[in-house]
Amino acid sequence: MGKQFRKHLTFQAGEISPRYFGRSDTEIYNAGLEIAFNVFVDQRGGVRKRAGLLHEAQIDANNARVFTLQASPNRFYTIVVYHLTMLLIAPGAKIATDNLLLNGSFLQFGANWLTQVSPIASTINFNLGECVMTPTQDIKELVVNSKFELDGIGWTERVSDNQSTVVFGLNHVVLTPRQQNNRFAGIAQPINTTLVGVQHTLNLDVPLYNPNLRIRVGTFEGDGSLIDVVITASFPILFTPATGTFWITIDCEFPAENAVINSISIIEPSNSFVQISQEATVTALPADQHGLIVGQNTRARLHV
Repeated sequence: MGKQFRKHLTFQAGEISPRYFGRSDTEIYNAGLEIAFNVFVDQRGGVRKRAGLLHEAQIDANNARVFTLQASPNRFYTIVVYHLTMLLIAPGAKIATDNLLLNGSFLQFGANWLTQVSPIASTINFNLGECVMTPTQDIKELVVNSKFELDGIGWTERVSDNQSTVVFGLNHVVLTPRQQNNRFAGIAQPINTTLVGVQHTLNLDVPLYNPNLRIRVGTFEGDGSLIDVVITASFPILFTPATGTFWITIDCEFPAENAVINSISIIEPSNSFVQISQEATVTALPADQHGLIVGQNTRARLHV
């Protein structure tokens, strides 16, 4: 005799007890299931799949957490966070083998990473689980005798007449113009830089409530084509030299008098750097967005 098949129009009873197996005369049997695995039974009679996780791999970590990142309506990335490490997994990739960056946690020291340093004294050290990047702290003072420790060496004195004075003392200079119109006393110095077109900073250290000082930066002594400002307190002045040699000029002009300068400094911007890089193979679509996550245990500035 052929098998008989019964239509099940509802699963409202859910997974039933084995005691009801074969009891086709009961309502529970006609609305039940022998096994309802990984589903939710709807009160209206249908079933739907229970949401959950798919086992992909076991990682060597404790307290790992898994998140989902939706990059587009139909594409999802997996983020795994554990032990100061965050993995970004492409759609369809396996956690164990297809992290977008090879050796992203530096557990194999510097394997798969390209390095570049400048100057040669800068260093990159790969330790187990970390990369230490140390550019040289190459601080180059461009101003000669910036703190006036060598009297007036390196400075050109500027006076409008023989009654205006420039007096160099230990770690300071005093500018006193004659108290008449158009009189001034000042100092000037040519500055050489190797970083033309790069922003520089001029810093003056003066006492509190100091008289007005006129600061000029240009291509020759007394020229203010780059900067021409008046200050009364210590203040950083930004400018961008257009040539390798430029002049700074600082004057005290009537009616101001007895202006004191403790130091004048221009630090050449450092071009030291260290760099690591890697070409990543991406399995996602070109239009999908990606996330780059850098784990850092210092507050040093990084250019990514």
